[in-house]
Amino acid sequence: MRIDLTNKPQEAREASRSEKPDSRSAGRYREAGDEARLSFDQSRIQALEAQVANTADIRQARVDALSRTVREGTYNVPAQDTAEAMLAEALAKNARVR
Repeated sequence: MRIDLTNKPQEAREASRSEKPDSRSAGRYREAGDEARLSFDQSRIQALEAQVANTADIRQARVDALSRTVREGTYNVPAQDTAEAMLAEALAKNARVR
């Protein structure tokens, strides 16, 4: 999984809008988007970008191994694991309904 760091703080500021009075009627405000102000230490951002760029996609080896076993027909899930997953899902759905 890769993190997209292409959004820069300036772009975020330009995308946000603040509330401004509607010139057609005093006291009314136009609908405005949420505004967030973030402060970034540019050197810290650059260090994190370099760290992310140099991080290997660790799970790819696991995904490849599982894909190979499924393709070969040798993937086996213990019945106990299947039963526990089904029960956990049923309990979670029941909790959301309440």
